[in-house]
Amino acid sequence: MSVNDTQSVVTQVIQSLVDAWNRRDATRFAKLFSEDAHYIDGNGRWLKGRRAIADLCVGAGEPVSLVEEPSIRVYGEMAIATFCWTSVGDESSRGIITCAVIKTNTNWTIVALQNTDFT
Repeated sequence: MSVNDTQSVVTQVIQSLVDAWNRRDATRFAKLFSEDAHYIDGNGRWLKGRRAIADLCVGAGEPVSLVEEPSIRVYGEMAIATFCWTSVGDESSRGIITCAVIKTNTNWTIVALQNTDFT
């Protein structure tokens, strides 16, 4: 798989993440992560495992959108993606996410994600 192909697949993973969040689809959201993934939310909580990550969608805030195309660095079968988001209903609510995505079998899966909220 070329670097451009990998970047395209990782961009699709990120878009799926945003779509699942906006739909409050905890099952779909969690399936984008490995079973043992780590997620640090905008408040600094360190969530470990797919089940804890799924709970983020329950009672989630406003829908979000990407501010611009993600920046994706590819390292073989691993990629680091960084992207900014903004709340659809309140543009003063925004943040930046960095995540590590790896290829497992034929799927690309998030193994670590950190969200930093800022205003």
